[in-house]
Formats: sequence, structure tokens, C-alpha cells
Amino acid sequence: MQLHISGADYLAAIRLALRPRKSWAIAGFVLLLFVGWGAALIVISVLSGKGGAMEYVLLLCLAYLPFWYFVVLPWRVRKLYVQRHDLQEQYEFSFDDEGISLSSSLLNQRFPWSHTRKWRESRELFLVYIADNMFKVFPKRSFVSSVEIDCFRELLTKNAGPGFGSYKPKRLPNA
Repeated sequence: MQLHISGADYLAAIRLALRPRKSWAIAGFVLLLFVGWGAALIVISVLSGKGGAMEYVLLLCLAYLPFWYFVVLPWRVRKLYVQRHDLQEQYEFSFDDEGISLSSSLLNQRFPWSHTRKWRESRELFLVYIADNMFKVFPKRSFVSSVEIDCFRELLTKNAGPGFGSYKPKRLPNA
């Protein structure tokens, strides 16, 4: 199978890697509700003319996270993608009961399943971790059929455990 990772794939992979586990996501959501409530109070204070410099500084601080996620992160990931010529290569890849094989003009690698620490899945791609901070990206469009995607998922589950924080594909009844 042919594997090519685009800049958009790389950004989606980084965002998937940054996605917290469900328990942390729930805690983050609760924290976000409190921050939203505080932001609303600050905005009301500023709009009523009672706000001072501190309120403006707090609003700028609150705006930083969305700015970072939607502007800085994509810019930074695009820059890294351009620097990483290995990501831009066209790969041949295959998988079987023993592991995953990747080959291109730059490298020839074989990853036994025993070297797989964990994995994640989104609607668009798989991340296969070989260390807590290192992963390989497998866009789903690289697979020939949905049967191969299911087979890859089953091998990952069998050899690396259930995907953490993964997208759960819909199963057809009696399929």
C-alpha cells in the first residue's frame, strides 16, 4: 500500500496526539466552564466601564489558548513538516501478524508489534506509538479498503491493547 503524509495529515496527527484522555477532558471541560463564567464577568465589567487594566490583561490571557491552537500550532506544524523531508516521502507499507513494514527511498524499517506501545485512531488516521512521544502516522486513505482498516485496527488491539482516546467507528448490525 502507498503511504503519503500531507501537511494536513501531520496537523491532524499532532492534534490527535494532544487530545487528552476522557477523564482529563471532563476535568478540562469543567475548568473551561469556570473560566467561561469568569470571562463573562470580566466582559460585563469592561462593558459597564468598571474594568481596569487587569481585566484587559485577563481577557488577553484567556484569548491566548484559542490563538495558540488555531493560529500558532498550525503555523508551527507546517514549519516542522517542511523541515522533515522524511514525512514528505512516498512510502510503501504493509502489516501482518508480525508487525509493520515501511520502505521509501530514504529508509527501510520493520516494527514488530512488540515495539508498539499504544495507538490512537481518528476518523482520518491512525497513530501508532513506538514511544510515549514518538508515533507513526497512517492516514486511512492509504488503505485499499475498509476491510484492511478493520484488520489493521484488530492487529493493533491484539498487540498493543485498546486504542486510548480513540474514535469508535460505527458497526453495522450483524456485521
